[in-house]
Amino acid sequence: MEQHGYQIVCYVVGSFVALLFASYAFTYGWWWTKKQDRNQGTEDFVTARASQSMLRIGWSFYAGAVGSWAIVTPSQYASFAGIVGVVVYAQSCGLPILLIGYFGGQITRDMPHVFSLADFVGWRYGPIAKTLTFLITMFVMCIFVLAEYTTIGTIFSDFVGSVSYGIILIIGALTLTYTAYGGLAVSIATDQAQGIASMLLALVLVIYVAVTYRTPLPQPLPENLGPNYYGFISIFTLVASLVGSTMINEAFWQRVWASADTRTLHGGAVIGYCAVVLLIFLSGFGGWLAFAGGYAVEGVTNANVYLMQILGDKSGSSLVNSWVGVLVVLLAIIMNEG
Repeated sequence: MEQHGYQIVCYVVGSFVALLFASYAFTYGWWWTKKQDRNQGTEDFVTARASQSMLRIGWSFYAGAVGSWAIVTPSQYASFAGIVGVVVYAQSCGLPILLIGYFGGQITRDMPHVFSLADFVGWRYGPIAKTLTFLITMFVMCIFVLAEYTTIGTIFSDFVGSVSYGIILIIGALTLTYTAYGGLAVSIATDQAQGIASMLLALVLVIYVAVTYRTPLPQPLPENLGPNYYGFISIFTLVASLVGSTMINEAFWQRVWASADTRTLHGGAVIGYCAVVLLIFLSGFGGWLAFAGGYAVEGVTNANVYLMQILGDKSGSSLVNSWVGVLVVLLAIIMNEG
């Protein structure tokens, strides 16, 4: 199949997958409303108070933490921070989930009536702190959303070879519509389905690389891939930045209020932590292998497609040209919609 054919496949199949998850969300939203046997109140719509199981919370933490950026950024970081940077990046993405699970349990125990991080800060520290927290959380969430849609657009422009705005409009419209229809409960239910699907696709890609990657690793390792200054300094800089930004992100704290009880929250946080650390490590390690095997070359290969290079040959093509490349695009769409 020619590259133009793969473009069509990526758009058609990708749009179908996005629509499939949206259909599931609308169906679940209808069922959830009927199960409640009443119209949702504002608080129920926003918090899904104490209604979600451990597995749902765990998958929701995972789906909320990873997005299409998880395919691009860890592999870029591996190109200069080395194997230490890959490990630290994975841990830095998972650690905030454990912290939110722990502190969130304490908050819901002592102040069960709060429904947001800003609301808790308001009860504890007053209206000025509440307003500042609200403004910061809104700013952080806007940055997260912009980063997500920018990344999926970049993947389609640099890897699929098409315009970037088409897929952004499709995913943005579908996600906004089903979330507005069903509220947080529907979003969490969809997170579970998207999380499981993304893990299955990631497993297929891991098996593919394990079977096809036969390039011997360079001995000794180049400075950019082995333990180096950037990897060691990331133990502070990356942990501080990712933990700080995630802890102030209201999207993660929503899982606290939705958990059935403290045990559910703690268990869900552990599940989310493990899933996030695993996926981010695999993504970063894939980029590391691409450089170690000569599939990607700094300054030559497009930095947005480092990970994708390990799935092809050493031709240097940055555009999708195989079925496994299509799977990467589908993985990005699923994680982006979550």
